[in-house]
Amino acid sequence: MTTPGTSPLRVLLAEPRDCCAGVDRAVTVVENALKKYGPPVYVRKQIVHNTHTVARLETQGAVFVAEVDHIPDKSIVVFSAHGIAPAVRNEAKAHGLATIDATCPLVSKVHQEAQRYARDGYDILLIGHAGHEEVIGAMGHAPDRVHVVTGPDDIPHLRVRDEQRVVWLSQTTLSADETRTTVAALQERFPALLSPPGDDICYATQNRQQAVKRLAAGADLILVVGSPNSSNSVRLVDTALAAGTPAAHLVDTADDIDEAWLAVARTVGVTSGASVPDLLVTQVLDRLAAHGYRQVDVVPTARETAHCALPQELRRTAQHPDRTGQLTPLPGLSRIRAATDAIISTLLEQEAPAMRALGLDEHADTLRTFLIGDGGKRMRALFCYWGWRGAGGSGSAEAVQYAAAALEVNHSAFLIHDDLIDRSELRRGRPALYRHFGAHHAAHQWGGSADAYGSAAAVNLGDLCFDWARDLLNRCADGACLHQVLDIYRRMYTDAVYGQVLEAQIQADQDFRLERCLAVATHKAARYMMAPPLRIGAAVTGADQEVHAAYQTFGSALGEAYQLRDDLLGAFGTPSVTGKPNLDDLREGKPTVLFATALRTATPLQRDKLLSCYGDPGLDTDAADELRALLHETGAPAQVEERIRTRSREAARALKVAPITGEARTALNTLAAQALYRER
Repeated sequence: MTTPGTSPLRVLLAEPRDCCAGVDRAVTVVENALKKYGPPVYVRKQIVHNTHTVARLETQGAVFVAEVDHIPDKSIVVFSAHGIAPAVRNEAKAHGLATIDATCPLVSKVHQEAQRYARDGYDILLIGHAGHEEVIGAMGHAPDRVHVVTGPDDIPHLRVRDEQRVVWLSQTTLSADETRTTVAALQERFPALLSPPGDDICYATQNRQQAVKRLAAGADLILVVGSPNSSNSVRLVDTALAAGTPAAHLVDTADDIDEAWLAVARTVGVTSGASVPDLLVTQVLDRLAAHGYRQVDVVPTARETAHCALPQELRRTAQHPDRTGQLTPLPGLSRIRAATDAIISTLLEQEAPAMRALGLDEHADTLRTFLIGDGGKRMRALFCYWGWRGAGGSGSAEAVQYAAAALEVNHSAFLIHDDLIDRSELRRGRPALYRHFGAHHAAHQWGGSADAYGSAAAVNLGDLCFDWARDLLNRCADGACLHQVLDIYRRMYTDAVYGQVLEAQIQADQDFRLERCLAVATHKAARYMMAPPLRIGAAVTGADQEVHAAYQTFGSALGEAYQLRDDLLGAFGTPSVTGKPNLDDLREGKPTVLFATALRTATPLQRDKLLSCYGDPGLDTDAADELRALLHETGAPAQVEERIRTRSREAARALKVAPITGEARTALNTLAAQALYRER
């Protein structure tokens, strides 16, 4: 121990720490399943016992459920790292679920041992915590033979068939010291007790326990990063206290650190459970550094090189499951996108001769590339089509496809103008239109300003697209239906423009109050992205007001969540994936809910730093990284993620009771997940 007041403040950092190979594998299984199959991917129980990891996967589209009967038939389900009983697998099969097993190989080893010893007539004394997922799963592999032993106190009550045929196994995440004590007591009770062929306690668990013992010898306080439901993390606290450290605490995040703990600690030991991402440890170190613990000494005890291969299911081409649990593509989406592209292509072919006759070949070709070649995700077209189908639309889809194409052309017009207003460099991985035409001007060495030429081209082509969108919309219906379509469209267009104007005003007056930034998100997304396309699709088929109200509730909640995801991607996204720089929003000082939330929760010092950096046109990469780190320090990204989850749940509830067809409900649920848990 150190002597308070005489030694520098420092941290002893355990090595190894963070995620073990089994946890890495389980998390990667869910991530890869989401990438290959698309959300939602269902996970029975928590994939690993860490609240941060579970929350992060939820934002990507993982849906965690208690049991498989909570999962829609024919879905994809991942079994957690803690293992399952055979009965669970059979139930999944009965529901037509496509299953992926993320059980840790070391847990599977215990399951296999239980089956083998049960076949050989042994009673199995399973040392573990009653009710833990791993123990429940192991019991299911030999239900008539397994006796759970939580500690020495259970031993007098044990009754076995044959005291000469008894074996002990253990939960993989227990304290090695406590397990040895229990095994010694079992051997005294059953002299013929057989031990498993290999140690059941996970190598990572043992390594971390040895590491925390080393920390205990020199620390006044030990912080174990881990969630309360993580058995191995809780055991690390017990191990630290048993090893003699004066104080040890479990912290799920840096926010759990009590400053009073630090008042009497010169040396703080830091370690983490085997299911904890290193990011959380880094945040704890940052919090300690803010309190003066800037010296960090790594204390190595072991080197971990283990790696676990992914399940066979993820080594094959991934698709969506059909009724038999086999994997087949989600139908219809490519056909809807193709129909939208075909209508836009026909429009361009009709307009191209007039443009080329005026020598505007570059304009015609560039618009074709922007509207067709780089046409985006066609999100509005898809929601419009399924809004039509959900409201009872059937037969020829030509009318609604005109509406869908109109919405996509209208959106392209907004993007062309947005890029000019924001002076964005890229759109979908290519130069923004105003930049493209500016470069075209410079390449031909024309007179005047290249920037002015590019800006004029963007304004005019955007206006042209708005006009074309209205023309397409007029072909989608007639009479009262068309009147309602146009009313919804005008309201959508007007709200979006109001949002643009308010956004520009906030950037000018620097009044980043949360309610103002939420108003921008509401007008530019909640009232634009999903609800109007759904309602326009419904209006084409003459739907009643009950359907319109349901679509409005569902689409508004989903649209806001979509914009919040866009805010996060704008600040933290990967440019090679999103197709646009991740500096633009930061340099432009976009009035996002993310930034408003950061200002609301920031300390005075953090607030001053945020306001001095955000909106700086000269912000470089290093300064941007510091700004992103500061945003994380305020907790704003996590709060925005929680708001996304809240609005997503509201949308899901609205969709569940909407008076629409089951086919459309399923399709909209999939589209919603793809919209919210995207990387671009």
